[in-house]
Amino acid sequence: MDKHGFEEIVKGEGSILSAINRLNTQYGFPSSLMQELHPFAEGYDDVQPVLPQLTNIVDITSLISVALLSHDSLQISDPKLISLLRQHAILTQELNMAEASARSRIKALRTRKGIDYGEEVPSNLVPIDEWFSAQLESWAQEAGMQVYTDRETENKITLILSGKILVLDIDIKVYHNPNIHLEMVSLKSTQAFPLDAAAATAPSLPTSGSFIDDFILKTFREYLVEIQKDSKDINVEHISKLCRSLKRDLHHLMKLDNLAQRIQEGGSRWFTEVDDLSSVAKQLAPKEAVTVARDLQVSHAPLDILLTRGHALPFPYLHMLAPSFLVYVSPLCYLALLRSSKDAPNNSNIDVPLDVLESYLRKKSLPKGCVLADLCMQRSSQPPCTAEMFGGPKFPLVPLEENPEETDFDHILPIDNGPDAWVVDFGPEGVVMSQSRMWEIQVLLKRTPAAHGLPIMAFAYSGSWVDLLIQKPDELIPHEAYIGVYTSPTQSHPPLQLRLTVPQEPGFILRKIRVQSMHQAWAIFEIVRDQAWYNSLIYSCEWRPADPETLEIDSNPSSNSTTLPKYIPVAIYFEPLIPPPLFESSLHREHPSVFMIFPRNAPGMPVENASIKLDSSASRGVKVTVNGYPDIKALEEFVRRGGAFGLPGKLWKDTW
Repeated sequence: MDKHGFEEIVKGEGSILSAINRLNTQYGFPSSLMQELHPFAEGYDDVQPVLPQLTNIVDITSLISVALLSHDSLQISDPKLISLLRQHAILTQELNMAEASARSRIKALRTRKGIDYGEEVPSNLVPIDEWFSAQLESWAQEAGMQVYTDRETENKITLILSGKILVLDIDIKVYHNPNIHLEMVSLKSTQAFPLDAAAATAPSLPTSGSFIDDFILKTFREYLVEIQKDSKDINVEHISKLCRSLKRDLHHLMKLDNLAQRIQEGGSRWFTEVDDLSSVAKQLAPKEAVTVARDLQVSHAPLDILLTRGHALPFPYLHMLAPSFLVYVSPLCYLALLRSSKDAPNNSNIDVPLDVLESYLRKKSLPKGCVLADLCMQRSSQPPCTAEMFGGPKFPLVPLEENPEETDFDHILPIDNGPDAWVVDFGPEGVVMSQSRMWEIQVLLKRTPAAHGLPIMAFAYSGSWVDLLIQKPDELIPHEAYIGVYTSPTQSHPPLQLRLTVPQEPGFILRKIRVQSMHQAWAIFEIVRDQAWYNSLIYSCEWRPADPETLEIDSNPSSNSTTLPKYIPVAIYFEPLIPPPLFESSLHREHPSVFMIFPRNAPGMPVENASIKLDSSASRGVKVTVNGYPDIKALEEFVRRGGAFGLPGKLWKDTW
């Protein structure tokens, strides 16, 4: 920036200080955390103009330096002038601070999350039938629908919500006993034939959407039940959640209505896309469950093993008009599911009934060990993608004679030329990912050439992915190692003092990824599942930063070999980060592994090594390696049930 440009900036400001504060408002740098600056982050393109902005600021800084030197050469001896200049500087700074404070408060109010004051519910003085009809009419009009209300009798209300093609027919029954009580009897959606549709395409147009109808009807009925409870039992926060869900569904239906008008872009296929996609996705889990159950010689496949050996479990219309996928459950979540489904009937070939699982996944907030993803249409700033992939998902549990080309589980998603796209959404909290796993996804989707995807250190390393799991993202302090304590529930061995060496690999928060096919989604779920296994191990223990001076394993913590040691030291390492070849012809994925070093329970014995690997080919989904141990299957079952960090204690207790 030249001198004239600087003069334009400071014009009317009156001081260099005002010009500097003005720059803070003119150049809006990304306020996102470093862990959210990656190619799959929403608004990632906003980071690109940072370099020219920094260049301009460097130019302005040099001009300010010249101005300060010129002021320094002035000989001002008038005390009154000095006092006025000082007073002017103080007033200017106060104005700038007030402006900065106002901007900060406005930003905090706009970006705050989790604020919900609940939904307003009518009192007994307002007729519930009139209020609900007006409420529903307001939601429909807000979504862009036309509303027609027909009150045939005092005991029935009929509402018709319509777009260009979609028509929703709603029947509500009114009871008088003596207070008015509403019950939604039916909700049916129909799609009218477009006037310009060719006769050849007319038979392919659907006439109803029963799955969509059932989902919206269920939400409406729950909403009516909640708002008609006694005042002392009303949960305004839950009502607000149902209200937002219904509004979102109506807006989504109108989005489909607009897309269905474009015959060349799929037409009426948009109304049945979720059903078609779900039918493809639901074919995979039963086949994989049969293989898992056969390998274990049990009647029902364990859910945790099915997810670690197979693929994500689909749940159409779980909490929106889109399919959701259960990617991973930790041992603790799996145990909670087993306990809650102890007496529930089970008609599936999975040990946790699907009804129990759906109820668990509909919770307002899932535990950290549970990873759930939605495959839905939403606005996305990520660049368009194609269905082509560099590699792809693997289906080792499906017999080759049933799926020789591994194409039965693929589904190409229709393309919208507008701002909406198909997105795999991991929720507002997202999933903590290591840089190497993020690189795998980039190469998979051809977002970056393999030669340019070397997992090098980030330009502004702000902590490892392990730091990101243990600490708060906005208060991240990198550490070399962490210390944790594992105590045996049965007191069968002394406490384990775990020292986790932090891999020098940056971490990122993955929330959304744009996709174009079901195969891409399957492959992404595989990569995220591997990372989720790592994350669940970290979440299973409480950690504190390690003392830098105590970084070596003490193989004999007890001075007297005849007494039990106060603790058993265990060194834990994750798999080393190995850069891929410079020119890769295919994507080779390594299974996540954990290595542990600990002392043996015998005088003069060297330290022992053990490794744990997530392996889809192993019958229990994990593979344990210990030299000379006779019963590896028992160790694998122990690790599978959540005892990964307790494995050194079990081996210390056993002698072989």
